Amino acid sequence: MNVLMLSIDDGSLLVAQQGGRQQGDTIKRHIQYGRAVGCLDIIVTSKPGFNVEKLSEHVTVFPTNAKKSWGHYFATLRYARELFERKKYSLIVAQDITSPAAWWLSYKYKIPYLVTTHGTDWGNPDLQRGLGRDIVLLLMKLAMRRSYGLRVVSSAVKDFYLNQGFKQPIEVIPTASDYTIFSKQSWGEVNEVREKFNSDYLILTVGRLERVKNHPMLFKVLKLIQDSGLNIKLLIVGSGSLEKELKQQVKNFNLENNIVFLGSLAYEDMVPYVQACDVFVLSSNSESLGKVILEAGMSGKPVVTTDTLGAKGIITNSKNGFLVEKNDSKVMSEKVIKLLKDKSLRDQMGQMGKKNVLQNYDAKENIKKFVEFWYKVKIS
Repeated sequence: MNVLMLSIDDGSLLVAQQGGRQQGDTIKRHIQYGRAVGCLDIIVTSKPGFNVEKLSEHVTVFPTNAKKSWGHYFATLRYARELFERKKYSLIVAQDITSPAAWWLSYKYKIPYLVTTHGTDWGNPDLQRGLGRDIVLLLMKLAMRRSYGLRVVSSAVKDFYLNQGFKQPIEVIPTASDYTIFSKQSWGEVNEVREKFNSDYLILTVGRLERVKNHPMLFKVLKLIQDSGLNIKLLIVGSGSLEKELKQQVKNFNLENNIVFLGSLAYEDMVPYVQACDVFVLSSNSESLGKVILEAGMSGKPVVTTDTLGAKGIITNSKNGFLVEKNDSKVMSEKVIKLLKDKSLRDQMGQMGKKNVLQNYDAKENIKKFVEFWYKVKIS
């Protein structure tokens, strides 16, 4: 089966040309998709300067190389026209924000398309700001409603779309990431991290430095933990547009000696930091799945997180972590302190988290489910 995918994940799919190491296992996952179906061509939104990249015998990536958002749309259609002239596709797989292009291609070439969506906010809450974004949001809604199927990452997301009146098949299939790398202990590297930051306790958060991640909540949490008398450091992995603003807030809280910005880390480089922390924390206002929670779980670490849809699908409160209300820094600090003061509880919750990942988030099984859904839509 020949499958055409419309993706926005240029940071991972074009990593070889950026001279860096990928931030996850996206390439590995897509190579497995391609092997399962025979041919997977991916048109990915990218800034200018990239070449077509062959990831494997079965997978090729075509970058849009556009400067502006509408440029990506037209570049996608141009690539698709060229590809359809050379090859017959059986299915189009689109991310929610690329679904308008999939809708048009489906109409033009008379083939089905399905949409992958990770959230309940039509993929991106920022799309609701401004006339241009409102138009994109409307087109996304229409395209998703006319798709032949939706793939979502949690039951909560599926319930949202069912309540919105979606009639097509909706399959719950978590992202098929391989979390086993986080279970491989490297005590030498872990000890280096502990010694480097020289603190009684380390807490860690991972996420883009953007408003949706709500890092200021963690600054308040850290201040409250400090006031309790504990010697603690917060490590922040991630980069984004708010880096300068957040670092200024850290100064305003007088926490320069207690918060460390590590920047973006390659997938494998992040492992010792997750394994070295005592508690993993997440303060997001919105998470569709929360892969970082699963990574922490696979490392055997307890999690304290805001009660986003993604977190509630992973964390059973008081079993493998704690769920707290968004922006409730007082309760979050209390839960973190409780864990820091009770190593037995940390270990117990960490082991429950690892068991949950092993039982419910097997990469090979989810890849199999995803491809089976593709075939199901193709013949529907």
